[in-house]
Amino acid sequence: FNLYSIVLLREKRELSERDLFLQLAADMVTLTALLIFTGGIRNPFVTLLFIHAGLGALLLTGFLGVTFLGVLITCLGLLFLLRNFQVLAGEIYVTDLLPLVSLFISLGIVWGLIARLSQKMSQSDRKLFQLKEQQARMDHQRALGALTSELCHQFATPLNTIKLLTD
Repeated sequence: FNLYSIVLLREKRELSERDLFLQLAADMVTLTALLIFTGGIRNPFVTLLFIHAGLGALLLTGFLGVTFLGVLITCLGLLFLLRNFQVLAGEIYVTDLLPLVSLFISLGIVWGLIARLSQKMSQSDRKLFQLKEQQARMDHQRALGALTSELCHQFATPLNTIKLLTD
């Protein structure tokens, strides 16, 4: 997937939201597999999933955003279920659930905050665009008014001169 993205960028083709989704999902699944093989949920690098959560919340909208959140939750579940990369034997203690619960809460907070910030930034961009358009229209009207007043002045001056001469 990284090579695919590099080829698209070299062709100066813009990445679609679907391409971003596939890239982020592939990276997250690969990271999850690596984490499973190296200690699961107790691996200190589990927090790298926050990067993917943040990017997903920032770059993906609508159905792809919700689907990505589902992939993220599935990866977290796999990290917990395969935490020892063995068949689960014995009981699951509450202390085993604490890292998973705290990770879910933390990722939920990160996802929500970044998605909200992204939404607010989009609204601000739209408002800024509207204000720039309004400013351009006002500048155009101001220029048109100045041109009209100059035109009236140019017509009025010779007429006043003729009127003075005829009086």
